[in-house]
Amino acid sequence: MIPAGLIRQCYLISRIFPVRLPVRISVHLLVILSGLICLQASGILSRHMIRQKKVIIFQWNIRLLEWMYKK
Repeated sequence: MIPAGLIRQCYLISRIFPVRLPVRISVHLLVILSGLICLQASGILSRHMIRQKKVIIFQWNIRLLEWMYKK
């Protein structure tokens, strides 16, 4: 069962990158987002921390994607 939040995040990512993402990268993003959502669900991370971490990880992923598209 995939959490609705995860589906929403993946949808947003696919809207930002309309180009077909290589499967490896989309799986990578899925794993990171599901990891964050699991941590949040178990109460280890507060909402504030989750937001900060998502932003940092998201920026890192954008850099990774840009680097891969340049190759």
